[in-house]
Amino acid sequence: LMAIELSHSEAMYNLAYYYKIIEKDYGMMVKYYLMAIKLSHKNSIKTCTNNNYFYDNEIKNAIIKYNSEHPSSSSSSLMSCVQS
Repeated sequence: LMAIELSHSEAMYNLAYYYKIIEKDYGMMVKYYLMAIKLSHKNSIKTCTNNNYFYDNEIKNAIIKYNSEHPSSSSSSLMSCVQS
């Protein structure tokens, strides 16, 4: 948790994964994936995209924002998937 307080995005990603797989706590999973996405953590973005977490508007909007700020790193298929 100390790493998260220091804005370490990989720690946020790992904690989100923990809440997803071990605790099965969707709210906490979303919290930590969002924190990591806001710090441009690419694996968090890929995980949320691949697992279709777009029904959560906060995740969807964070990924859309990331893609608009980093157009060279986003693929057209990712953008069409997120915006649908």
